[in-house]
Amino acid sequence: MLYLRQITLGAILALIVSNILTFTIMRNTQGRLAKEQASHAQTIENFKTAQREADIRAQAIRETLLKEAEADAKQADANYSALLSKYNASLLRYKANQSAAVRPDSSQYPATQSGDGPSASPEVPPAGVVISMSDAQICAVNTARLQAVREWAISLPK
Repeated sequence: MLYLRQITLGAILALIVSNILTFTIMRNTQGRLAKEQASHAQTIENFKTAQREADIRAQAIRETLLKEAEADAKQADANYSALLSKYNASLLRYKANQSAAVRPDSSQYPATQSGDGPSASPEVPPAGVVISMSDAQICAVNTARLQAVREWAISLPK
């Protein structure tokens, strides 16, 4: 019976030591877990702070680019307006010269087609090409816009 008591006492002692050891390991694990959770929360806060700062910088850059784009657009429109005025003045001179010049008999030459299509005549008449004022105005507007856009595109950073 003494032997049984010794075994029982040994088992109880082993359980107590096992519980103390388990409790110590658990406390140590809880401490490491708390540190990991705090570190994780700090990392998340660092990421959020970095994202807010990046958003602020991006917004400032976006606003700067918008202002530059608006200024470039206004400059392109001003260039277009200046070129269009120049071409319209040339059209007025052209119209005045056309009315003052002796025109060839238009029945001698095939009529040109209006719009984007090719001319009905593959040959240029010897006296030159005669175009209507509306076609000349379309050419002036398109040429002015294309020149303004070209100048704007050349000014873009590479």
